[in-house]
Formats: sequence, structure tokens, C-alpha cells
Amino acid sequence: MSQEVPFGHALTRHFMLDENYVSVNNASCGVVCVPAFQQHIRLLEESEKVQDLQTRYRLPKLAEQTLNQIAELLDTSPSNLAFCFSATQAISSILLTFPWTPNDRILTLNLAYPTCQFAVDFVRDRHGIQVDTIDIDLAYNRLELLSQIESYLEKNKPRVFVFDFVTSMPVVQLPCKEIVQICKKYNVISVIDAAHGIGLCPLSLSSLDPDFLYTNAHKWLNAPSGTTILYVSEKYHDSIEALPISYGYHIRKENSPPADALNVRFLYASSTDLPKYIAIKDAIAFRKSIGGEHKIQSYNYQIAIKGAKIIAEALGTSYFALAPPIAMVNVEIPLRCIPSSSFLEEFWQKKNTFLRFVKYHGKIYTRIAGAPFLEESDFLYTVDVLKELCQFSHES
Repeated sequence: MSQEVPFGHALTRHFMLDENYVSVNNASCGVVCVPAFQQHIRLLEESEKVQDLQTRYRLPKLAEQTLNQIAELLDTSPSNLAFCFSATQAISSILLTFPWTPNDRILTLNLAYPTCQFAVDFVRDRHGIQVDTIDIDLAYNRLELLSQIESYLEKNKPRVFVFDFVTSMPVVQLPCKEIVQICKKYNVISVIDAAHGIGLCPLSLSSLDPDFLYTNAHKWLNAPSGTTILYVSEKYHDSIEALPISYGYHIRKENSPPADALNVRFLYASSTDLPKYIAIKDAIAFRKSIGGEHKIQSYNYQIAIKGAKIIAEALGTSYFALAPPIAMVNVEIPLRCIPSSSFLEEFWQKKNTFLRFVKYHGKIYTRIAGAPFLEESDFLYTVDVLKELCQFSHES
């Protein structure tokens, strides 16, 4: 594909997107590109025809090739990476199999994604671990937050700090590099929820140097659904196991032989659909063909800002954006309350679009996300939809 292809609606045909669907919530499930989707389906068909040969020999080799490309994109060794079928599997594997000891503590943030927090809660309930939380606001002061974190780590010595790269809703970006450095200073294990990471912005793991991190390729890299990449620092390869426990499991005993490699253990646990992981390389190639990561991320940011401004001005509210190229914007919506799930189910299907809402500090926000196939007209349509929703809210 020519790198001169214009972004916007001209690109829609290259994505698995209904031509009548207005997708301004791409940060939830993402939208897979056609080349990655076709590769996924092709490999599934081949696998059904020769199951043993594909599963035992061919697919693992192709998966290794894809992992090498992902490692190049994330600036790390492929030996530190593994496939997971969701961010939930990744955080569960990290926290639920970690060798906890009495009196351990976990530190989290108040904006943690629910399933991440559930994993923390499970560890608390099962092992009696103490969990503490630091609150952050949309417009937090960076130096004050870092000082607060350092003060807590110095005083309380938690075993693990779980925090976001970019939060889900409301959207906030954390100073992760500085936080990781503080964690290292006090010997605290850093676990980063970067579900919004790869494809959203540059992400160098050799520079960031966390202990654990996971990121979803389906959200911003246009890979097939359910493709998560787990990063584990080399020193912790043998500290966790893949869930569900599978053939790669190795019970660690003193003087026992080493466990299978990290990616092998997770490959067994995630092997129900290896083709979708292999197709990530086709998503990477597609994005290169339309201009590359920088061009895509820049456009995503610009159209997200334009869209947020269009909506906020039309509704007489405000929006809160992050620094480039984070293409997710908090937009205040003048709803009296968030409508019921049953109403929204019917409403969104009727309007052929979808948005999520969150109530935060007395206001209701939605999250606008950029994408290469979006244009301003998509947000003008979104304005009409939101006006109708707000009218219903005020009349009910």
C-alpha cells in the first residue's frame, strides 16, 4: 500500500469496520485491520485441516517470529515477552502465582482498571496481604504525586506497586519512568498496566525498565481481538507461572532443573488460538505500509482533539486532553445521570455507535479515541447522538 494513502474515511475499507458504524470508542476493543484479520482466519483454516502438524510444529515457530517483531517494536529482548489472551490473564498470572510472604503489602492507585483491582483484592483476601491506595486526580501535580509515592514507599516498604501507563476512564497518563526509578530505589516491584500502550505511543521497555508490564495489541495496534503482550524482567522469569496452569508448569524446588522459558509456559496456556497472536505481525506490517507508527499516532491524536473540541463546544462543556500522542480525551457530558444499561443497549444499537460514561467528582465524562479512519464528520454525528441522549436524560 502506498504511504501516500490519505487518512480518514478513505482508510475505512482497510479495517474490519461496518461502513455504517461510527467508531469513536476505539480504546475499548480496538478495530482490527483487514490484513491481520485475513491472516488470522487463514491460519485458523489451515490449523483445522492439519491440527497436529500446525499446533505442534508450525504455529509455535510462526509465533516466535511474531514475538521477535514485537520485541523490536517494544525495544526489548523477545525472551522477556509472552502472549496472553487478555490483560486480565496477564495481571492474574503475575499476582495470583507470585510467591507472597507474610506482611507483604501492595500499593495501587484509585483509578486502577476494575479487573486489575480484582486481582489485587483476590491476593489480599487469599494471602492476607495489606493493600493501600493513593488517589490521583485528572489534573494532578506531577512533582507532588512523585513525592507522595516516594514518601509512601520509603515509609511502608510495599512488596509491589501496581499502576497504570495510561488509565482507562477517566484518562490519565502517569509519569511511569520516574515511578519505576523510585520503585528501584526502595526495592519495590513495579507492575504496569499498559493495556493502553503499544500502538498508542512510543513504548521502549529497555528505557522504561519495569519489572512487569502488559499491553493490549488489539486496542491500538489494530491486531485481532484478545492479543495481549506480557513483559517480565529477566530476574522475575521464574517468579510467576502462566494461568491457566498448563504443560509449561514447573514446580520450583531447590536444586531442580530450570523451568521452561517464559514464553513457552505462556504459549501452552494461551494456545487455544495461536493464529491471532501470529497475525500481530501483519498488523505491524500494515501500519508500516500506511506511514508508520509516528504518522498514525500523530493523526490519531489530532483527530481525537478535534473531535473532543467539536463535542464539548456543541454541548457547552469542557474536555481534558493529555500530552501528544495520547489519543484519548475526557469530554464532559451534561447528563443528569448515566442512563440504565438496558436503555443504552437499545439506544446504541439504534444509533450504530457506542460510548462509555464514567462519573468522576460529580461530573459525567465520556472518552473519545482517535483512529486513522476517523474524520470530523464522525464527531458531528456523535454530537447529534449525545444531544438526543442528554435530552432523554433531562426529560426522564
